[in-house]
Amino acid sequence: MEGEGQSPVLAQGFTAYDILSKNGYLTDDHVRKTDAVVALSGIEKISSLTPAMYSLTFLSARQLVQDEEATCKILEFVPRIVYKILFNAAFKENKTNLLYELVKTWPYSQLEFQKLIQTCGCYSWTSRKCPECQQPLTHQSNKNKIEAIVLGVVSYLRKVIMDGSQQPLHRFWGEKANSDQVEVKRACMSSMGSISEKARFIREEPAANRRLQKLDMTGSSDGSLFWNQNLIKLWGRVVQQFRVYNFSQQETWDPQSQAREQVGETSPVTTFPEEARVDFLVDLEVSSTPEEFVKNTLQGNANNPLRLLCRDFYSDYSFLNESTEFLVLLDPLALRRIDLSNDKITMTDIRLLMSHIVTFQNLKSLKLSSFKEDEEWWKAPRLKDNFDFFVAMLNKLRHLGEIALHGLCLSDHLEYLLGSLQCPLESLRLLTCSLKEKDLSYLARSSYSAHLVKLDLAENNIAEHLDAFLELLKSVSNSLMWLNVAMCGIKDTDFYETMPYLYYCTRLSHLGLHGNPLSSTSTFIFLEECQHKLPNLKVISVPIFLDCCKNVSQHGPFPMVMLYHIDYMKCSSVVEKMKQLKVTKSITYIFNRNIDAGDYFDLVG
Repeated sequence: MEGEGQSPVLAQGFTAYDILSKNGYLTDDHVRKTDAVVALSGIEKISSLTPAMYSLTFLSARQLVQDEEATCKILEFVPRIVYKILFNAAFKENKTNLLYELVKTWPYSQLEFQKLIQTCGCYSWTSRKCPECQQPLTHQSNKNKIEAIVLGVVSYLRKVIMDGSQQPLHRFWGEKANSDQVEVKRACMSSMGSISEKARFIREEPAANRRLQKLDMTGSSDGSLFWNQNLIKLWGRVVQQFRVYNFSQQETWDPQSQAREQVGETSPVTTFPEEARVDFLVDLEVSSTPEEFVKNTLQGNANNPLRLLCRDFYSDYSFLNESTEFLVLLDPLALRRIDLSNDKITMTDIRLLMSHIVTFQNLKSLKLSSFKEDEEWWKAPRLKDNFDFFVAMLNKLRHLGEIALHGLCLSDHLEYLLGSLQCPLESLRLLTCSLKEKDLSYLARSSYSAHLVKLDLAENNIAEHLDAFLELLKSVSNSLMWLNVAMCGIKDTDFYETMPYLYYCTRLSHLGLHGNPLSSTSTFIFLEECQHKLPNLKVISVPIFLDCCKNVSQHGPFPMVMLYHIDYMKCSSVVEKMKQLKVTKSITYIFNRNIDAGDYFDLVG
């Protein structure tokens, strides 16, 4: 058995370092790095880890990247399977030069940024992460690292454009690998224990799978509009350079310089080889801030070497027509979400909007803005025609799983709106939609009820149609994970009737009760049973309890602003009592405000 710290010994008596250095590939300074790479390729990742614990593989990679310059020099000889964990370590250790070189020679068809930087298995930007993953990507310290990643792709594209079509490096695969690479391959395999690990290591990969084709930066904005704009501006500058200039032979990465990747003014570039195309997948957030440069850059987006594809589109515009101007420029196949919840809309606008939205045939989530008028549209022929068009266009979206509406009067018309959808809804938000008993009964008996994981009925008078609501709860009990019935007029007597039906929903994780005229007594009775009957409940929003207020009766007028009526001594006593409940340890309480909106794609996985 080899001694600790020694290189794996080959059958011929050479170490991995001997093979790499015999033709001058490496110097003595690289021996430690080479042995570390060989060892890293054979370390099995620990499968049972606490959320904050790193695997041995990552710890080895972190040690390797400390000498950034030496690691950059040996990348040509690094096994393909090591690249992802090296990327993770380089990002966490702020090694911008190494990030740049790794991306420049990336041996996979996709680089999924959000997936690569997390060691705890959480891939979504809205999900819970381990402590070291909780720092938002929008933090200023990440700016240079994000730029290094994007410009690493640019460097790869420039090389292909200047040198023509190129075959990707053979990183120890296939018949074309030279003899030195074959020997290193054997050295790496000698440190691997499992047959499956060796098989994955030596498996021949098609050339296309070893050439970067997609840079996935979705989720990197963390909801920050300013950060998202910076990322898009960086892409816009890169695309303008591709359109206007050829590139100089000398490429550098200087993290201290603002003049990175200087371009030389030579002849314009009008066509690009097929290999010089990488899709740049992002979540696009636009606001009332002037975005003309983005619109201009998107005009010829289909022919860009770094083609922008939008996965999720968020608009913060005040007027719907400004959002529509962006939608027409986006790739119709890439978009999965349109969120216009911050815009204003009328029934007159809906025809123009839906004529554009219907072109996005892979759309899964549609959130529309607040309707300006809450009127009986079916009594006005012109508005009725527009609503009919809205329904017809919705029915053409065959993959739609989430719909969110706000302020659209749907009294007794919900079945007409949803009755002919092609795909079972999994998330439905009907905020202030004047729902009636017929609408709730339709939901309970529809095919959607078996699939709904998220249901938001806030600001509808549920208490007036309690029987239909209880029927709905029972029908969705096997799937429901997120329920919001804030400001629905639910009193204690209604809540006592509702409790058994809520207990049916054993998968429920988020419950919104904010703004209902409830007492602390009914809420405590509900919570005491949650530990056993709702084991997955994590978050609950509770109102300011009536018994914590002065001069407020459950049967009298319910004040819009409860803060003016709070008895703070009584309220403190109730909160302290709530802390003593055993179930408190596993549930987060939100007082006097709504629960988090909850992301549909997180809930459905």
